[in-house]
Amino acid sequence: MHPYIIIFGHHILVYNLMAVLGYAMASYYWYRAGAGLHLSRSWLFFAILSGFMVQLYGGMVIPFLYRKFILHQNPMFNLLRGCPGRFFHSCFLSVLVYFILISRALKWPVKKIMDNFMVSAMIMSTIGRIGCLAQGCCIGKPANVPWAIRFPFNPGVAVHPAQIYMFFSELAIMGFLMRLQKQRRYDGQTFWTGIFLYSIYRFLIEFYRTNPIFLYGLTHAQFFSIITFSISGFYLYFKEFGIVKRKQPYVVWLLAIGLVVLAANLFLGIFLLAFATFIAFFFRDPERAIPLSEKAILSPADGRLTDIALCDSVPSGPYTRISIYLSLFDVHTTRSPVSGIVESIIYSPGKFHFAFNKNKAADNENNLIAITNSRFKIMVRQISGKLIRRISCYCKKNDLVRQGDRIGIIEFGSCVQVYIPRNFKIKAKIGEKIRGGETILAVLEE
Repeated sequence: MHPYIIIFGHHILVYNLMAVLGYAMASYYWYRAGAGLHLSRSWLFFAILSGFMVQLYGGMVIPFLYRKFILHQNPMFNLLRGCPGRFFHSCFLSVLVYFILISRALKWPVKKIMDNFMVSAMIMSTIGRIGCLAQGCCIGKPANVPWAIRFPFNPGVAVHPAQIYMFFSELAIMGFLMRLQKQRRYDGQTFWTGIFLYSIYRFLIEFYRTNPIFLYGLTHAQFFSIITFSISGFYLYFKEFGIVKRKQPYVVWLLAIGLVVLAANLFLGIFLLAFATFIAFFFRDPERAIPLSEKAILSPADGRLTDIALCDSVPSGPYTRISIYLSLFDVHTTRSPVSGIVESIIYSPGKFHFAFNKNKAADNENNLIAITNSRFKIMVRQISGKLIRRISCYCKKNDLVRQGDRIGIIEFGSCVQVYIPRNFKIKAKIGEKIRGGETILAVLEE
């Protein structure tokens, strides 16, 4: 633990040396990644050099404000001498904003630049932790564990080697992101995954560090981590599972209000974030790999197949009726089982029994959608449940729908029935768990 090393007769602060080395290695990675995108090498080099100055001075902004307005200290220390610690998030934000602005100006692919930047930031931070250890900043809490260390400036107290914890944690995140960068399914995935993982790690590591309490028994880093964890988590969830378009504003507003309220009332803020999470979970609307076939009828909904019965009580002749029960944990989007023209939509008001009761569900409020094509005609019945009692239909009469298209949603517990012509052979079985737009319920016999 030597804060200084001597190079050519000059005392060099190890913390600064590691910061420069980290920036150099991070810049090399970012430059190579940018060159791989066939971006201008001259502009990449300019962005790296100017980015160094941005992170150098931008890294002082948040510590300056923190000391001035939170701790009521003289913040000139940050400007005149630098301030080890409380630097990473300020450097990160300032360079991120700068790279986004310069990418837009030069018409570079912003999300790809953000992905590369996230990996670069982790490279820089990981190497910088070596400087933290030599400097004795980011100090750990007193501990009596066998691997506790003692710093020369306070040899009487053994502390957690928080810098070593942070080094290996960030090294693991860096390695994971590098691997993800090669396998990512969409632009921006590496960036937001990095924010998500860093938020979790930073929140937990603060329990082993001696940062001052900021609010509600949490340090400023933990409080900031809750915000970044929430935002990145919702983004990743949206990209992975989707959210019904009509419900996206509710989720966004609940998230925004929850994060604002968090500072004034911790429990109310957490409640709002939890409620936003529930809404996002229930109204998830993932993309599906639709097995397009003119001879197959797909499941119109997720859920469990509860009943297969012959039915002569519907127009256009005898049908086989398949009933699918949707629990609170199923995706509630209704999809078209076939391609064709919407021949009719018949809404029937009714009662609101529990949808899983097949004897009483027939009396519930429902919406019957008939879809016809050159080969056959099928019908899909959306049946409301006991709770919210709301059926939404996205299509209208004479609309052309494709197999697997979203045609509606039933909010909370519900049931969907599909009426299939008798010349189809039923493939699904009672009790089977099926997926809307993917599971083949029946195929045409010829």
